Amino acid sequence: MLEFERRLKSLFWGMLKMNLAIKKTIIGLSALSISALGSSAQAASINLVKNGGFENYTQNAPKAYYSNPSTVIGYGNGGALDQSVTVNDWSNPTLIAPNQPALNFLLLPNSSNQTSGPGVPGYSAFPLAGPYNGHNNGLTESPAGGNYIASDSDPTYSGPLQQVITGLIVGHTYELSFYEGAAQEATAQLNPVTRWYVGFGNQTFTSTLFNLPNQGFSGWQKQTTTFTATSTSQLLQFVALGGPSGAPPVSLLDGVSLVDTAPVPEPFTILGSAAALGLGAGFKSKIGKKAKSDKV
Repeated sequence: MLEFERRLKSLFWGMLKMNLAIKKTIIGLSALSISALGSSAQAASINLVKNGGFENYTQNAPKAYYSNPSTVIGYGNGGALDQSVTVNDWSNPTLIAPNQPALNFLLLPNSSNQTSGPGVPGYSAFPLAGPYNGHNNGLTESPAGGNYIASDSDPTYSGPLQQVITGLIVGHTYELSFYEGAAQEATAQLNPVTRWYVGFGNQTFTSTLFNLPNQGFSGWQKQTTTFTATSTSQLLQFVALGGPSGAPPVSLLDGVSLVDTAPVPEPFTILGSAAALGLGAGFKSKIGKKAKSDKV
């Protein structure tokens, strides 16, 4: 009888210890899973495009584009015609003439309201048609706020604005979104058409084609598409193309974002898996101990 009571007490305390161990395991795994869930959710929402709002830039000395044209773009801020800037994380590699980069311009807030318009390095004033010069077409600043890009989409003067995207996961689908608009140089007298051609590695996307009335403005639109990563790093390019030559049509760009669309596991699914793992580990340990006890 005493031996039976001893074994019964031993079994009771053993079960109690196992239950406590299982609870600790579940709590630990749950905390780890919740932490992983937070990290996964954060990773899925990270914008892989650096400086997608074009807010960070360096203003160079006058005519700096002559010595290093592939890294600079035009600068528009009330007629700063002889300035150029380096936009962080972006490059403008195409030369349309010796030492002259493609006509991609950085416009600062309120540049569309300046009477002299955005400046083109080495060129004359290049104002966009808008209310400030007698064209009541509704020209406005970017809905994303801050700086934005204006690109001459005449093929003679256009070239890619580009950035290498890193941190990609091969096979994952990524959503690209950006704001676009279309405008026209104020002195032109032709009806322009323009759009963005986007490249991501060997995949392409064409944005909405804008057909503008003379001196018109399209308004801003948000464009969204998806790409599948085929490498851990890929080149993202924006090329403005339109016509007719000499108009010139102008494509606007801002708020560029690229995020992983991979689904994040549901919290309860993770917690359920953690509980199952904990229970399985606990019972396996108990069975092992029981087998050893039976042998003794």
